[in-house]
Amino acid sequence: MLKSLLKSPLKIINISLDAATQKTYYKIRGDDFNKVIKNIQLLIGTRNKKSSYPLIYMNMTLMRSKIEEVTDFIELATSLGADMYSCGTLIVGSVKK
Repeated sequence: MLKSLLKSPLKIINISLDAATQKTYYKIRGDDFNKVIKNIQLLIGTRNKKSSYPLIYMNMTLMRSKIEEVTDFIELATSLGADMYSCGTLIVGSVKK
């Protein structure tokens, strides 16, 4: 699956990690943070052997409960080799007709 993903015409893969620690990731996503990190490493490592595409973007939706992890998230995204990272708020709205 990884090879076909990297051979696809995708220009960007956006990864919503939303945490910088196993504890927070499990609390939010209910899954294994370390497995996700290993898969991101595999994705970026495999991509880097042949190309610089697709670009890998990582993002974190800011919440009061994890605001103290922003610096760690930036360091994590950088150390993994992500091409870009973002941290932002989730804005929910509706359009009345």
